Amino acid sequence: MATQDIDLGVLARGPKGDKGDKGDAGPQGPPGPAATAFQGTITSTSTDFNNLVTEGHYDIQISPSYQGENGPNEGNWGLLDVKVAGRMIVQTYYGDANANVYVRNRRDGSTWTAWREITFWS
Repeated sequence: MATQDIDLGVLARGPKGDKGDKGDAGPQGPPGPAATAFQGTITSTSTDFNNLVTEGHYDIQISPSYQGENGPNEGNWGLLDVKVAGRMIVQTYYGDANANVYVRNRRDGSTWTAWREITFWS
């Protein structure tokens, strides 16, 4: 009688081996975006918003419209976000009580534009 090989899809395995050595580090990915720094809390009523030009977040604890200088027409405390991109500086003010938002910018050291109230909803 003749024999015939049958492939049952089963592989013979021996005992598990020891853990191997750690491999080399892989290529590094690009760095993520830098976090915007908290620049501090503003409480001085003599603060001139024209001079807040360092990129970051500012906790504003004065009324920008009647205690500070050159602030938005907002009576409530809030958050000022300053972004610097090459020749442009953008200030965005978020009022904390009424959720009012104001924005203005300056380019190439020129004068600031007027504050504009903006909305993110319809």
